[in-house]
Amino acid sequence: MARTLVDLPDDLVRRAMELTGAPSKKAMITGALEELVNREAQLEMIDWVEQGGLAGLTDPDVLADARR
Repeated sequence: MARTLVDLPDDLVRRAMELTGAPSKKAMITGALEELVNREAQLEMIDWVEQGGLAGLTDPDVLADARR
């Protein structure tokens, strides 16, 4: 794990910790980074679905096989 030194606005960090209930700055920042990465993954999945990523699920044969 890398150590990184950054200057963050105290009021923003304090507010973020209040909102998240994080017990430490590290936990708050880690949680925020995880949330950002998860949100991006969700958006990528939505794009994939919108582009036809689940097209096979409309095929009756595929659906029948999935229920077995």
